Amino acid sequence: MTRQKETLTQEQDIAIYLSPAKRTMVAIALLISVFGCNFSFRAFSIALPHIIADWDAMELYTLGATLMTVAMTVATVVIARVTPRVGLKQTIMVGLGIILVCNMLTLFAPNMLIFVLLRILTGIGNGIVCGQIAASMNKIWEKAKRGTWIGILGVFQSLTSVAGPMVSGFLVDTWGWQSTYFVISAFQIAGFFMFLFMCPKDTKDRFYKPVKFDLLGTISFTIFVIALVIVCSYGNSLGWASPRIILGFVVALIAAIVLVIAENKADEGALLPWKLFKKDSNFIKIFLIAIFISLPGMAQVYFMPLYLQNVAETSATVAGLPFTILSIGSLIASPIAGKIYQKTGKNKLIMVICGILMSLTTLVYGLWIYPEVASKGLLVIYLLSFIYGLGYILTMTLPYNACSEYLSTEDVGVGTANVYMGITLGSSVGLAVLQALYNKVSASADIGTGIKATFICSAISGGLTILLALSLKKNSK
Repeated sequence: MTRQKETLTQEQDIAIYLSPAKRTMVAIALLISVFGCNFSFRAFSIALPHIIADWDAMELYTLGATLMTVAMTVATVVIARVTPRVGLKQTIMVGLGIILVCNMLTLFAPNMLIFVLLRILTGIGNGIVCGQIAASMNKIWEKAKRGTWIGILGVFQSLTSVAGPMVSGFLVDTWGWQSTYFVISAFQIAGFFMFLFMCPKDTKDRFYKPVKFDLLGTISFTIFVIALVIVCSYGNSLGWASPRIILGFVVALIAAIVLVIAENKADEGALLPWKLFKKDSNFIKIFLIAIFISLPGMAQVYFMPLYLQNVAETSATVAGLPFTILSIGSLIASPIAGKIYQKTGKNKLIMVICGILMSLTTLVYGLWIYPEVASKGLLVIYLLSFIYGLGYILTMTLPYNACSEYLSTEDVGVGTANVYMGITLGSSVGLAVLQALYNKVSASADIGTGIKATFICSAISGGLTILLALSLKKNSK
């Protein structure tokens, strides 16, 4: 690189310098890769009832999803430290390689254990890829073009949310659940070879400043979450008072104690901002909002397809339509909520309204859905999905906005970064709790009643977010 180019890129604050032509191709490769990853999330939730049916393991229905979420979160944290040193090209190719290998092996998984292990590894690959997308767009483009490419990224993510469930359902109905993995792999292969042949070897972050990695905190957090997930998944079948379940609780408790100690001592680079928890009650509330509001979403993503396919006996295509409609509602509501927030600054009002929309529709599902829904109530489910989608923005952006409104100026960055950890806990431990409830109720009643119970529990969780949002109070910054 010439000195003139070096000066130019320094002025433009481009952390990863690429020639203009290469820059566009790398951005496209990133978009294709994240499209494949997001499509896999949608396809997995639609195909899961068919996959689990082959092994008669309904008590472990969500285990692969919860542990994959944990693996993805940990991988995201770790890779944020590794990529600037090693290079964007190298880490993305490793992530895509892991996903491709796991996709192919999943097709031949002989039992539930191997399937779950492959989902965990897939989560690592997804964490490596998805954890770098937005940051990478900021690093390869000059300031004037970053907004455009981040917007394009948002469009790609929206496309998968809208089209993913319907396409996945069609694939499952037409060629079986295995076909979804071939489609997912096609995107990953395209992204892999684009990085291999079109991306320069040197893609290190030139402005990276090493930050101490919170190893003890990361390990203890991982053990804590995994222990709770496994306990919730096996508690009903083994017995909640069995030695192995009690041991799981003990392991989780010890890991939680170690996590608190580690985070209390950690400073820069801490996994969880323990000092902020102690300092500001608003952050505790925002963190809890991120956890509790994730449960209605998990019920929609995993238990609605299960209900429609296994209880109402609809096709996978029909089972995917509610989430497509939900995504359309969210796409409509997001810019409207954004403009209201920009004009009024009343994030609390928007949070409460969104919380009510999500909680009430989820409660209606829990009180109303019945086996004959396929012939009598699909239109109502579609309408409820749209209304739910109007409030779905709460899980995506509003907790982040709340950090900027209710935290002090010096704490906004740390608080915003850790909202994702709250969402992770809700999507992993929260989903495992729903699984435990489903297992307990289904064992004493039937599958439909078990699914209803998860929706009612999720609605209560959504109601807690409304109370937490109402209790937020502005501090003097």
